[in-house]
Amino acid sequence: MKKIILASAAIAALATPTLAVDLGRGWALNNTVTLEYFVEAEDAVATYEAELTYSVNDQLSLYAYTEIDLEDIDFVGLDLGATYNPAQLEIAEFNIEAQFDNDLEYQELVLSAELQF
Repeated sequence: MKKIILASAAIAALATPTLAVDLGRGWALNNTVTLEYFVEAEDAVATYEAELTYSVNDQLSLYAYTEIDLEDIDFVGLDLGATYNPAQLEIAEFNIEAQFDNDLEYQELVLSAELQF
């Protein structure tokens, strides 16, 4: 039980955005380090995530996202996408994302819709 409490406290303290910067003129950079400890498997995972976004206007933003496995220092891949929040329908968000693997070869196109209420 002591290990679970210690692991939970460490994750809560360290799994927060390490840097979030508004670069101006619609550009923003968000960086996150995530630490996870799997108690039953006794395994730890550390990842670094970076997202560069550009807000075209209040409804449309473009982004590039990548993730790096910090244990193996392994580049996982790259996601390029666009998010649309229509002003007429404030509870909805639509997303299109192209996913590329660690060799930057195209893998998948993902379309999503999210309702927030």
